[in-house]
Amino acid sequence: MNEPRMTIPKGFERQAEHLRPTAMPVHLEEVAKRLFEEVCCGSRSLWPFEPERMKEPDFRAHFYRLAHDGMWAAQERFINRIEKGDPMAPGEEALYRMAMDTIAWQMLERQLCYARRFFREQRQPSLSNSNLESVVIAARGLREQKPDSMPLITDLTTFVQIGDIELLPVAQTLGLGVMMKPEVVNGNETDVQSGVQA
Repeated sequence: MNEPRMTIPKGFERQAEHLRPTAMPVHLEEVAKRLFEEVCCGSRSLWPFEPERMKEPDFRAHFYRLAHDGMWAAQERFINRIEKGDPMAPGEEALYRMAMDTIAWQMLERQLCYARRFFREQRQPSLSNSNLESVVIAARGLREQKPDSMPLITDLTTFVQIGDIELLPVAQTLGLGVMMKPEVVNGNETDVQSGVQA
């Protein structure tokens, strides 16, 4: 039996094209797997372990160090893809942003009440028309100073809209810091760092 075919009203062809379901290109499947491994499985070498081990300061620090190394690798993968300059395939930017959202969600300890504080109902800046280059330099500088930390560039996420960098120290005793990149005022660089903690 033939299924009834939907007809598109005249004049709505362009709008209908945007509503057509699309699949993620096959070559992005491997990228998605790598991002998942980096974002969620950085500490895999310590698995399985008893939850009580997280109370041991050395073990906890090592666990977070490995997790942050994986997260940092995923963020660098996204930055390198942006710096490449080629147009992204349909769904590619969304895939990378979802990975960055996953990092942010973990940094916020999956607390919706915190996530709401970081969302301002604004459209995230275009990756090609933002101050991304200077924020990347600042994030890399923070990572060099504190190799165990995870400085997440907020413009790479879809919902963190406060500050330029979300910083999580490895010890996780200081809370989550939100930082603005240094601004230049009257020829002098001023560090506008916020003490916001989640």
